[in-house]
Amino acid sequence: AWSGPLPAPVRMLPESIDPADLPDGEQEPDLLPLGLFQDTMTPINLDLTGRDPHLLVLGDPGCGKSTVLRGVIESLVERYTPDELVVAVYDVRRTTAGACPEAFLGGHATSTSLATGLSASIAEELQRRSDALAAGETVEGPRIVLVVDDYDILSSGGTGALGAIIPFLSSARDLRFNVVLARPVAGASRALYDQLLQALRDTGATGLIMDGDRGEGALIGGVRAEHLRAGRGWWVRRGRKPRLVQVGDFASTGE
Repeated sequence: AWSGPLPAPVRMLPESIDPADLPDGEQEPDLLPLGLFQDTMTPINLDLTGRDPHLLVLGDPGCGKSTVLRGVIESLVERYTPDELVVAVYDVRRTTAGACPEAFLGGHATSTSLATGLSASIAEELQRRSDALAAGETVEGPRIVLVVDDYDILSSGGTGALGAIIPFLSSARDLRFNVVLARPVAGASRALYDQLLQALRDTGATGLIMDGDRGEGALIGGVRAEHLRAGRGWWVRRGRKPRLVQVGDFASTGE
């Protein structure tokens, strides 16, 4: 029977977001827009040079986690030149590397043995930068971003294919070095004790928790997985309240 003014309708996230509708490199030259927040309908801006030194994406098959990785690569390539950025892709199923132009690709590992070798090469460069930093010298060289898909496959059997980079995660900002890594929610409650994943969380990695079984328990920042539609997840940033998001459909922009 109320005849007065009505409250504003609750805005709902769309089922799909066209990446072309997100801010481009001119509008956000330093941030990587990946999608929209439910509460404000404003862009999710990944800040690899600031408060998001690393990104950890957890989600079961079909949730869109590989799409997130593609979005990170495409956004980086739009904002950097090949002299300013090197991307190393760990991609056993070969679903992510296609987003990275050859000029930016510093390495592509499709097996555990190749991943171990690629990590060792990156660690050598990071050690050089670390030595320069310790000597008070300017750290030179392009930003190095490791994009790791299906980490559960690479880490099976405790192989530690990316173990060589762990000592450098705490100095990532100074070394101009970032890790963007995805693995399933299934088994994550145990897998998060993996040395690399634990180091990523300890050094302030932002989390994106997508579709998965709540029974895996608290994953990042006390947040549990839940069953969500493709592309949707909880954005968990240290010191902030978790927020529901929808990522852009970057898969539709690929090959």
